[in-house]
Amino acid sequence: MSWTVITFYKFVQLDNFEAMRQPLLELCQAQGIKGTILLALEGVNATVAGPDDGLAVLMSQLKQDSRLADLTHKTSWAETQPLDRMKVKLKKEIVT
Repeated sequence: MSWTVITFYKFVQLDNFEAMRQPLLELCQAQGIKGTILLALEGVNATVAGPDDGLAVLMSQLKQDSRLADLTHKTSWAETQPLDRMKVKLKKEIVT
């Protein structure tokens, strides 16, 4: 089995980024996704890996937010799960 890895980021005003944390974490855990999603007032930045259908659910959920409707991602693949746990972190900025 190969794992799909996606990365994405978007600079966008997310006034409610703190409230987004727990639902995203629970969604990713339910879909078998591992990796890190950074949330900040200035936007979102992530590297996550999991099954294709789970990643599709994650992207669909994110795009339901009108601020993230045009979110795009880059895709790569790995022979083994490259990430060991799921984290959704609240940060001051998404890119240091």
